Amino acid sequence: MIVMPGIQPLPSSAKFVVYPVPNDGQFTISITYPTLENFTIKVYNNLGMMVSEIRNFEVNGTTERSID
Repeated sequence: MIVMPGIQPLPSSAKFVVYPVPNDGQFTISITYPTLENFTIKVYNNLGMMVSEIRNFEVNGTTERSID
């Protein structure tokens, strides 16, 4: 789920991809956003508990990050 607070709709070119699916807890996120933007990425397990948080994830174009 992608949650983007505010009143502006997401640009049509914005994308959020997680791969591989399924995974063993090691995966890559890829975010595409047309302008410079900071995001907070929160990862939850299947019980709904937050297991990871990445603050100030800066994206300008396409940015990827591996998460373990």
